[in-house]
Amino acid sequence: MRIEKEKLRSANVTIEECQDKICYLTQERDYARTHQKIVEIPVEKPVLYEKCESCDRTAYQNAKAKYETQKERLAGQYKAKTVMFQTTLFLLAWYSLTTTLFQAVQSDVFLSDCKSFFHDAASFIQTFIGWTIDAGQSVAQISTKIPNAFIAGMVYWLLLILIVGICMAGTGMLAILIEIKVIELYKKNCWDVIT
Repeated sequence: MRIEKEKLRSANVTIEECQDKICYLTQERDYARTHQKIVEIPVEKPVLYEKCESCDRTAYQNAKAKYETQKERLAGQYKAKTVMFQTTLFLLAWYSLTTTLFQAVQSDVFLSDCKSFFHDAASFIQTFIGWTIDAGQSVAQISTKIPNAFIAGMVYWLLLILIVGICMAGTGMLAILIEIKVIELYKKNCWDVIT
C-alpha cells in the first residue's frame, strides 16, 4: 500500500509540473505574439519571358513574330477559301436557275401557263378594284341628300376615297396576314436545311 501511495504522490507531482510548464509556455507565447516585430522580406517572382540578367528576349520575340506571321498567313488563306466557296455556290445557283428558266421558256406549256396565270391575276385585280369603286360610289350616294351641290360633291369624293382606301388597306393587311400564316406553316411542316 505504501508503494501505491508513493506512486500516487509522484503522479500528482508530475501533473503539477506539467501544468506549470503549460502555464509558462502559454505566457511566453502570448508575450511573443504581443511583442514581436513584423518584418517584410521582398521576394521577386520570376515572370515568364521577362528579361533576366543573363539573357535577352530574342528567342521569345522571334517565336512571337513567327506565330504572328503564320497566323496572318492562315487567316488570309481561310478568307480566300471562304470567298472561293461562296463564289462557287453563287455561280452554281445562278447557272442552275438560268438553265431552268431558259428550258422552261422554250416550253409551250410553260408559256401558256404564264399567260393564263397573269391574265387571271390581272382580271381578278380589275374585278376587285371595280367592286371596291362600286362599293365606294354606293356609300357616297348618301351625299345626294345634301342640298348644297358643293358640299355634296366634297362629301361624295371624301366618302369614295375613304371607302376605297379602307378596302385597299384591308385587302393589303389580309394578304400580309395570309403570307405570314403560310410562312409559319412552311417553317413548321416543310422547312429543312436545303430549302
